[in-house]
Amino acid sequence: MTPARFHRSWLITPCASETAMVRAGTSGADALILDLGIDGAERAAARQRVIDFMASRDDTAPAVFVMVAAIGTPECEDDIRTLTAARPAGFVLQQATGGADVTRLAALLGAAEADIGIDDGATAIVPLATQTPAAILGLATYVGSSSRLLGLAWDALSLKASLGSRAIEDESGALTTPYSLARNQCLISAMAAGLHAIDRAEPGEGRAFINSCNEAWRDGFAGKIATSPAQVPVINGVFGV
Repeated sequence: MTPARFHRSWLITPCASETAMVRAGTSGADALILDLGIDGAERAAARQRVIDFMASRDDTAPAVFVMVAAIGTPECEDDIRTLTAARPAGFVLQQATGGADVTRLAALLGAAEADIGIDDGATAIVPLATQTPAAILGLATYVGSSSRLLGLAWDALSLKASLGSRAIEDESGALTTPYSLARNQCLISAMAAGLHAIDRAEPGEGRAFINSCNEAWRDGFAGKIATSPAQVPVINGVFGV
C-alpha cells in the first residue's frame, strides 16, 4: 500500500498531553508517531488522549500513526482494539522480529476493522525492524507478509540495549559495524519487499544531523524519524529533493 509520495518526516510525539500532540501537528511533519509510553493505567489514559486528539482533528495532515507494543503482548491487543476506531493511518510495531509478526498484527487489525465497519486493509503497518538481534535475522521475511506494510524503519537505541554495545558511533561519528549492518540490511530488505525504508531517530539538528540525513537520502531511504520539531524542516528539506 505504498503511497505516491511517501512521508519524509516522522515525528515521535509522547502522548503525555493532548496539547503536545496538537503542537506536534503544527510542526510541518508529514507523519506523527504517537508514543503511548509505559504500561498500566497511564497507558490506558494515553490511549484516551489519542482518541480525543483524533476526534478533534479537522484535517488529514499530518498522517497519524500510533506506536504499539510488541505482538503477542496484552498491551498490543488492547492498543489495537481500543485505537483502530480512532482511524489512525497506521500502527508502528515495536520489537518486530519479522514477517510473521506483521501477519499476526494484520489479522488483529482485520478483526478490529470488521468490528467497526471500516474497509479491510485501511490501516497500515510500519515495523521497527532492527530492535533486537533476532529482528535483524528476520528482515528478509517481510517480503510478501502483508499488503498493509508501508515501510520498514530501523532503530539503533533499542538494538544497542539488546547487544550491550558501548557506542553506536565511532570517534569519527560513523556507525560502528553492528549498526551499519542493521541500517543496510533494513534498507535492502525494504527494497526487496517493494517498500520504503525509514532512517533511525537520532539527536541534534546541527551539521552531523544534516550529514546523516544526506547520507540516508543518498543511499535510498525515503524518510527519517524525528525526535523534535526542530529536526522536521531539515528532514523535509533533504528528503524533499
